[in-house]
Parts: sequence; C-alpha cells; structure tokens
Amino acid sequence: MKYTDKLYTDLFALAHHWANTACRVTDGSFAYKMLGERLYSETENKIKDTIGNYLDIKPGCEKSAADSIVFSSLSPLPVALAAFSERCIRTASRLGATQLLLLGGLFTLSYPDKTEIFRIDTPEVQAVKESLLARAGYTYPANRHSITGDIFNDGWADSLSAMGYNSERLTTVVVGDLPLYLGEKSFKQLLASLFKIIPQGSGIVFCYPDRQFFTDTDRISTAFLRRRQKNLLSGTSYGEVQMEKLLSDQGFRLYEHLNPRQVHSQFFRNREIISRRKLAVCDHINYCLAVKK
Repeated sequence: MKYTDKLYTDLFALAHHWANTACRVTDGSFAYKMLGERLYSETENKIKDTIGNYLDIKPGCEKSAADSIVFSSLSPLPVALAAFSERCIRTASRLGATQLLLLGGLFTLSYPDKTEIFRIDTPEVQAVKESLLARAGYTYPANRHSITGDIFNDGWADSLSAMGYNSERLTTVVVGDLPLYLGEKSFKQLLASLFKIIPQGSGIVFCYPDRQFFTDTDRISTAFLRRRQKNLLSGTSYGEVQMEKLLSDQGFRLYEHLNPRQVHSQFFRNREIISRRKLAVCDHINYCLAVKK
C-alpha cells in the first residue's frame, strides 16, 4: 500500500463522515469535493462489493454493511485527527500563531483567516493532491503555498524560506499521523529539523500508537492490520512517559495529551451517525500537542 493509496482512503473516510453523519465531528465537505461524486461513488461501491466476498449480507443491506465498515475501520483516525488539529490550530491562532506548516496530509482543514499556510509533499503525493484540488475547482489564494520536497532530505527548509516562510513567526506544525509510519529514529530526526525552523512557543500537532497498538489485534481496525501486513507501519510504539521524554530531549514540552477515552469524550460523544450508530474511537492512538520550550 503506497502513501497515495492511504491519501485516497483518508479522503474517502472524511467525505463519507460528512455525507452520512447527522452530527458531524469535522467538516468533510471539501474532501467530498476533491474526490468528486463519481470517484466517491466508485469507492463506496468497491467497498460494498469487497465485503460481499467475505460476509454473508442480505440483498439490499450492502450499503448499511459498508457504512458500518467505514465507521468502525476507516473513519475514526482521520476524523479525530482533523477535529483535534483544527482545535489546536484555532487555539494557536488566538495566541498569536500566524503560520501553519502542514506535513501530515491534512489539507482539508478549515484554517484561520490571514494565516500563511505552507504544505510540503513528495512529488508523487503532490501530483495526486494537485489533481484532486483541480477537480474541486480550488485556486490557491496568496496566503497558501504548496512546496515539493522530502522532509528527510536536505533542502526542504530552504524551499520553505524561498516561498516566504519566516522562522521567527509563531507557527503551528501539523505532523498528523506520520509517527505511525516513521521509525523512532526518523521521528526524532523530524523533530530536530522542526526545532531549528520554528520559534519558542510554536506547536506541533500529531498522533502516535501506544504500546498495545501492534499487539492488540482484536481492538485495532482492519485498516491498520492491512497496513501492517504490507509493512507500511513503522512498528514503533510509545508509552506516554517515553513520548514525553522523547519530546523533551528534542526541545519540546508535551502540552496536551489525549488518550482514546478522552478523544471519545471530547469529540465523539453524542455524535450520532445515521441509524443511531456511534463513531467508534480508534483504539491505541494518542493525540498530542507539543510546544517548543
């Protein structure tokens, strides 16, 4: 499974949440526009056809079964991550943050006005995103900048500066779910690189797998099981104390930490899905806001 495949999956999960949820955790309307009605329907039909090969589903119940799979397996992480990131971004903006750096693919978020936004992607991912943005009829405003680069190779910081990024302005960095796909060494390298280009008080938003993520196969979603089988996930998990120390060693303070129960309480409680189903929280994923000391 390539990262571009994951990109489509997460987009569909956000779009499906928006299209099929009575009380939304986050607004996935832009994700729906990026996919377009045809691609959205094709993806939904593919899920319905696929589950029919594994489950005994009564005729006429295919959509209900597909919805159940999406709600329980695909939607929880991207929906929760979008909601948590949006809250962190809004709070940082009220406290004076005027720049936003996106590394984790969450380009469907709503952003505060007058915020300079910088998005870095590899050439492959960039091409897919540009195609989808064109499908949505999106035109970049002057305060949004798209940069092609690799955050683990030299030169990406120079590319940022060339596009107007100011390392002295308070910044929010959305790392997203990258820690699930990075080994500990690569994650530390990323934190060290970010430390150099953001001022004190700037924040980093991300989620990470806890110690039971790779062992509790009964409680993690089939989407993650498939990604693990394809060696897409890093195999690195962290305890909260370990994560706090890792961040501190790289010059960051763990400002906010939410476990799955807290995520459910703050974002998913009373958010009823059609047919009165609840959107399940993603087990063994924690959400963090770290601030440069």
